[in-house]
Amino acid sequence: MIKHIKTWLSAILVLCSTSACDHSWLNVEELNIEQNDGHYYMPVGQANYSMREFMKLVTGDEVNIDETEDGQLYLRYSHNIESQTLQDLIEIQDEQWREDINLALQQVPSSNQRMQADGALIAHREFEWEMAAIEGFQMTELKFLEALMTFRFEHSARSLFMVNITIPSIRNADKTVVSYEVDLANNLPQLSTTLKDHFLSLRKEGDKNYVDITMDVYAKSGTPPDIATLQEPLQITSTITNAEMAHIYGYLGQKNDLLELAPINLEFMKEMEPDQIKLASSKMTVNITNKFGANLDVDLQLAGSRDDTQTALNHTEELLIQRAANIGDEASTIFTFHRDNSNITDLLNTFPTSIAVAIDATSVPHNASEGEELNFFSSHGGIDGTVDIEIPLEMSFDTFIYDQSTEINEIDVDTAAIQSASIIINTTTTIPSNIALQFVFIGENDQPLATLFPAAGKLIVGSFDGTPQESISHTNIDKTTLFALSQAKKINTYFTFDTRTDQSLQKSKFVADQNIDIKIGLNVSMKITDL
Repeated sequence: MIKHIKTWLSAILVLCSTSACDHSWLNVEELNIEQNDGHYYMPVGQANYSMREFMKLVTGDEVNIDETEDGQLYLRYSHNIESQTLQDLIEIQDEQWREDINLALQQVPSSNQRMQADGALIAHREFEWEMAAIEGFQMTELKFLEALMTFRFEHSARSLFMVNITIPSIRNADKTVVSYEVDLANNLPQLSTTLKDHFLSLRKEGDKNYVDITMDVYAKSGTPPDIATLQEPLQITSTITNAEMAHIYGYLGQKNDLLELAPINLEFMKEMEPDQIKLASSKMTVNITNKFGANLDVDLQLAGSRDDTQTALNHTEELLIQRAANIGDEASTIFTFHRDNSNITDLLNTFPTSIAVAIDATSVPHNASEGEELNFFSSHGGIDGTVDIEIPLEMSFDTFIYDQSTEINEIDVDTAAIQSASIIINTTTTIPSNIALQFVFIGENDQPLATLFPAAGKLIVGSFDGTPQESISHTNIDKTTLFALSQAKKINTYFTFDTRTDQSLQKSKFVADQNIDIKIGLNVSMKITDL
């Protein structure tokens, strides 16, 4: 906190001065000693502090200190809302489907004849593959980022067959319907293919979703088995596994728990006591970015906690998160809680160290029969945002104490040669708050050695009307105190703020250019002896 340390006394921000002293020479960069009738005036140090710096020391790096266009300072704390992605909200289970195909025996020659020429159709089937439903979602189209689809065939005479598979429900990246040809004579009689950037369209009947599949079985040249073997059905097992979605379209019902928000940690408010500081106003802004194609009703409940006291947020706002228009777009929604629509100022005037959050986002159903737009969820992004708490520095202080510890340099003082000593403080302030200063010098093992202004502190009258307030004071110290100060290793400086005028609390507005300039010096009178 102390900006310049030249000697062991510079940490207390003292500037040498007497009523007849010229303050222009008191420059810590030019440490001179002037002598006049046995008096030595030593400029020790100076510092200038703005209200921005004071509040930054209190709040730490977690809180931003910004200013409005007219220069008013305010604290701004941001808390991220946990993002919800497509994978968080909807999970596609692994799918398996099994079917038997009876071969067309009338197309197969007798056992003492060869099969028909290659390409003869011996079976044609159209299937419905029922896909597992997604709870609360009527899915119409799904795009895979990637998925593995497998067809496995079992038959004792499989080497005689070729199988052609057409799946009208699945299209590749250029929207062409996919088809596959499988030679069952291979050692591994199955088809495995990756559905990368493929589209899956579902046919809906009632509350069920179906994939349409067409399968043709062709004969190959070769010696046929006996009739009993041909009567054995061709067994087919198909799976879709490890599916990752790029997007999903459909109609979403009332699906809950679409948004999560962790508790808001406000540990920096421990430094502020509710019975000592009163905020004039404050606000909380919730910024939501939604890249999903679904409107969301939000039920938001907040409760600030400090020690054993809890204060709930009451508000009159209707909270609706708007949907994105198309995949790749986003919609922004802002909720603002202020003193006209909530008790946010009352809540923050308790200076909670944490805010518990209960939030429930429920999708707003769309009516397919009335031609409303489809809902969609996309891997391009989900729901995220921030909670911003803004506290304008317009407040009243009853007693707000802040302390800062600073290391200082040692110096060897011959107190026997000193007749008297005094500390002189010269201050100029434009801060609209009274400030009382106390300094405690600390020795080895954190042992207090001496306290300057131990009672009420050195009072610096605030600038409540915008006029700079200047004061000069002299405080005598004895040789014992001076010696104790010379043994100090560090100093604890206490600033006590209050906005009390005429026995009432003044509400003060703090702006960027308000500051206090403190200069400290030492006046030492030496004993005069004959040489």
